[in-house]
Amino acid sequence: MVEDTKLVSTLGGPGIIEEEKEVEILVQVPPADNVRMPGSDVRKGDLVMKAGDRVSRGGGEVGTLTFVGRKEVSLFSYHIAVCS
Repeated sequence: MVEDTKLVSTLGGPGIIEEEKEVEILVQVPPADNVRMPGSDVRKGDLVMKAGDRVSRGGGEVGTLTFVGRKEVSLFSYHIAVCS
């Protein structure tokens, strides 16, 4: 769990969002602790995302698509013009 860690160093640069490079684990973690078994999050046929849902950089949608086994998805992008 992130609250049981301490940030040691980051990756990044000008104009780039920093990411963790190294973290120190502050607790002893038993083997298989906090590990979910396949199928424990969702069951076959469950809806995890619907048409029109946004896929964002930090919202977890890519992870969701990964854990349900999706290798490809159809996406579209749109831009909102603001006139002054």
